Amino acid sequence: MTNKNEIKLVFATMEDALFLYQLRTTEDVIVNSVSKAVFTFEDHQKWLQNIMIDNNHILYIAQILGKNVGYIRIDKMNDNNEWEISLAVDNHYRMKGVGHEMIEIIKRIHSDKNLFAKVLGHNSASLCLFKRCGFVMISESDEGIVSFKFNK
Repeated sequence: MTNKNEIKLVFATMEDALFLYQLRTTEDVIVNSVSKAVFTFEDHQKWLQNIMIDNNHILYIAQILGKNVGYIRIDKMNDNNEWEISLAVDNHYRMKGVGHEMIEIIKRIHSDKNLFAKVLGHNSASLCLFKRCGFVMISESDEGIVSFKFNK
């Protein structure tokens, strides 16, 4: 288990583009992602530039002792202050409490926002993670996507 005091979230920068791309395009992240989009590094860089200037998206890098270990992003869903969480953790840091602490930090620093998440039904680790973080299931689609909401 990772000491939660070691985990910091810092705003992503263009210097994080390669880390984000490599993490997002690992096979296990793709298999467990709602979005199956395939994209080039150049497309990813353009996407990242746009995300960084768009107030409807907030992207953080999770670090332990200065080392990048994951990312967490919140995306504005609508004008009702509803935001969707998306995250990934480097496989060397999974099952060590990193994802849990990333979500807990987001809940603290964005306590004014209504937080949601979508998880593939076969992704048991993420299903358990969001439940442990106080999210409740609100629906499941025919495609097997489970939607969660954090009840403050």
